[in-house]
Order: sequence, then structure tokens, then C-alpha cells
Amino acid sequence: YYLLTMLIEMGFAVFISFRNMTTPLKYYLLVLLPIMGLSPVTFPDNTPFIYDVTWASTSLMIVATILIYETLYRDRLKATQDTMTSLELMVIFTLMMGGEFLYFLVGSWYLFDLASILGMTWAIYRAIEGPSKIRGNYLRDTWWTFAFISLTFVMEWFMGGVLDFVTGVIQPGVSGFLSSLSLGFVSPSAYFGLGTLFDFVSAFSTVTGSVWFLVMMGTEMGALATMRIPQLKNKENKVRFALMISAYAIYTIYLPSFSPWTSKLPYIPYMWSMGLGTMGPVSPSYLLTGIIGTYVVTAVLSFLFGSRQICSVTCTAPLMYQGTFYDSLKTYNRKSGLGRKTLTSRLRPWYKAIVIGVWAVLLTSAVVSYLTQVGVINVTIFGVDTTVFLYSLFFNMLWYVVFISIPFLGTYACATQGWCSWGTFNQFFGSLGFFKLKVRDPSVCLKCETKACANACPVGLTDMAGSFIRKGEFKSMKCVGVGDCVEACPYDNVFFYDVRHKLRDIFHKRG
Repeated sequence: YYLLTMLIEMGFAVFISFRNMTTPLKYYLLVLLPIMGLSPVTFPDNTPFIYDVTWASTSLMIVATILIYETLYRDRLKATQDTMTSLELMVIFTLMMGGEFLYFLVGSWYLFDLASILGMTWAIYRAIEGPSKIRGNYLRDTWWTFAFISLTFVMEWFMGGVLDFVTGVIQPGVSGFLSSLSLGFVSPSAYFGLGTLFDFVSAFSTVTGSVWFLVMMGTEMGALATMRIPQLKNKENKVRFALMISAYAIYTIYLPSFSPWTSKLPYIPYMWSMGLGTMGPVSPSYLLTGIIGTYVVTAVLSFLFGSRQICSVTCTAPLMYQGTFYDSLKTYNRKSGLGRKTLTSRLRPWYKAIVIGVWAVLLTSAVVSYLTQVGVINVTIFGVDTTVFLYSLFFNMLWYVVFISIPFLGTYACATQGWCSWGTFNQFFGSLGFFKLKVRDPSVCLKCETKACANACPVGLTDMAGSFIRKGEFKSMKCVGVGDCVEACPYDNVFFYDVRHKLRDIFHKRG
């Protein structure tokens, strides 16, 4: 009855104030109202009801998150936006998802009840008072943007965990949760406290590596990417976006988790989507076909078409970076201190040191994994294969730390800072191959005053315009073929060049 009363008051407040609200606030309150109504505590002892309502409310919350992103993006050129109002709503969503996660973990609804009361009270207050007077712009406020992205990720992590509980991926209760951890659980005091760090990585990566977290993230980021397609002019870019979205659905979600061939994937080349550790240890049974086969196939594809076949299509990163809101954050490549250090195509000494260090650790772990698998030695990390642990550490944890740090690192830090072994492998072979950017007429670049191609690059390759003028082309190991430069050129002068164009040139000369 209390919930019903609050919902009626909330709906009435929205109704009488609707005409005077700002458009963003209207959207926020209209989507919040049904989320508040779909409360699992309505029948707290009815498990099927709780599960059904959880699916419905999380689906609406995903829609609401997309709406918040897109609202901020549409107003990005304004001096100020409803930034604080957006942040307030995200705090409510985070508390609600945290409350549901806590229920499945310890059986308590207290945090969720508090979040619900706070959410409905906030809705009534904002309906009457209007949006927060504290305003800003996410492209200019580094700390606000970092706080917003971080808070959104925390909400998404809780949501992924809740969906894992509902689907049985993670068992309810503290003991069930600990027994479900993908890397296992050890005593926090083990090895002078290193067990605590291991358990944190295990808990964190269990959720971020789960299929329902990936489905949820793919839905959000896929929607933002889809909304960007109408803004694209270049046909090849439109095709790449379609392939990128499809690849996430098929390569990241369907094949590893739902296809009838899931158990056979470790033996198939190109299925080790992030290289070593993706599908298990370095086992002799699939070392040649699965692991080495994957590296050979992807090296050939990168040589022919550039590293964009991974870094701009089949990897999960491009889907997250290239949607409307997150693509606009590439302005931090030039505004942030660390981002500015990665500008241009130059490979700085620290970049090379990171690449060498990461590969040294990875190859060492691969040798250790293989020798352990064949019984020569028995070396693991708290019982976990060395390559499997490194995969979880790098791609299920550190990757997200890098992602939420965009305001400080810039976009595509995985491609510009050398810590992604899978990226640097493909970038290396791409740099040896056919892929490059070319211009139809270098004199057009000489006269161009905007240098829009360099400004649009999400990897920060600010020296491409100079290369176009001098050579008529641009080739860099860092270039992953996103194509924003092609889109940004006001003269339609920039185009992609790969093995297809090389073959055309050869046949054209012979003809």
C-alpha cells in the first residue's frame, strides 16, 4: 500500500508539472515511473514474481540508461546541460541495482527499499522544483564525466550480477556466490594478503565475463552505435558498423554461450577471440588448431585488411567506443594529460616498453601453462591456469578500468598505450600489410584549413594531415581503421586502401 500511495503521488506530481518541465526531465521521469512500479518487494516471498519483475525492471533501466546517454549527447554543443540531474538519476539506479544484488547475496531488501523511497521522493521533488540548478557540459568537465561513467559502470556491474543470479549463472547467498566465482575463491590472508587481490579479481571478472553482463552491455552500446549509423556518410563505414554490431551478437554472445558448437570452439581457428587464455589453458589438444590457428588466421587478415578486422569489428571495444556518447569523448584525447602523450603515430619509448613487458609476461605464462598441462611442472595462480588468469585480469577487469578512465586517458587507450596484447599483435601485422589511408588529391589537403581528419581521429593520430600532404597516404601501426577521418573530410578526399584496392591496381595495370 505504501508503494502504491507513493506511485500515485509521483504520477500526480509528474502530471501537474509536465508542461513546465524541460524535455530531458520529462524523459527521465516518464521512464522512472514504470521502473518504480515494477518493484520486486511488492510480493517479496514470491520468487517467480521477483524474477519476472527483475527482468522487466532491468530491461526498462537499460532503456533509461540509453536515454540518458543520448540526451546528453544531443545537447553536447550547448554551453550547459542537465548534468547533475542525470547524475542524480544514475545514483538512484545504482542504489536500486545494488539493493537487488544485496538481496540475492544476503536476502535483505533494506538497500533496495531505501533506494525506492529515495527514487520516488526525488521524482516528486524534481517534478515540482524542476531540474537541478547545477549544470555543466560532459565534454568540458573531466571529473563529472569520470564520475558519471564510473557510476554507470557500477550500476551495470550490479545489474549483470543480478541477471546472473536470476539465470542461475551465480548461485544465491554468500556461499553460493563464492562457489560460483569463475577463478575460484581463496583465503583473503593467503600469501600475505595476495589472496584478497585474487578474490577481488575473481569476483569482479566473474560478472564482467558472464554472458548476461555482455548481453546487457551489448544492448546498451549496440543501441548507441545503431543511433550513430544515420550520421555516417561513407558506405564502407556503414557496412563496418553493421558488421561490428553483428560480430558482437554472434562472436561474443551466441557462439561462446548459446550455439550447439560451443564445446568445439577451442579447436577452431579464429575462435580464441582475444588470444591466449580466452577459452582455457595452453592444452596440447587444441594448441595447433585452436590457439596457433587463431593467431595465424588473424595475422593474415590483419595483413590483408588492417588491424581494423579486430580492433574495429570483432573485438568488443569498438562497440563500446563508437556509439554516439562515447565517440564524442574522443575530445579527451587532446584535453587530458595522458591522452595528449599518446597523440601522433609516433611509438614512444614507454609504449614500446609496455608492449614488450606485456608480451614477455604473456609468453612466459603460455610456456608455464603448456608445461603444466603436459605434466612437466605444476605452476598455477591459486589453482588457476596462468593464461586464463591473465585473460581475466586484462580483459575482464583492467579493460573496464581503462574504459571508465577515458576522461584521463582518452579513447582507444587499448590501441594507443600498448597494454592490449591482442591489439598490438594485430596492429603489428596490419602495419606490415596493405592497409593504409589514402587521399585522392594531396593538393586538397594542402589547401584545407580545418584538418578535420586529424581532429576526428579517436586514436589521436594528429599527424595524418601532414602525411597526406607529403605522401598522399598515411600508414601507422596505431591506426585501427575506425574511419572517422573519412567521415570528417569536408571534401570526401580520404579513403581506405587494403588488399582489395591493391588487386584492382594490379589488374588495372595489366588491363
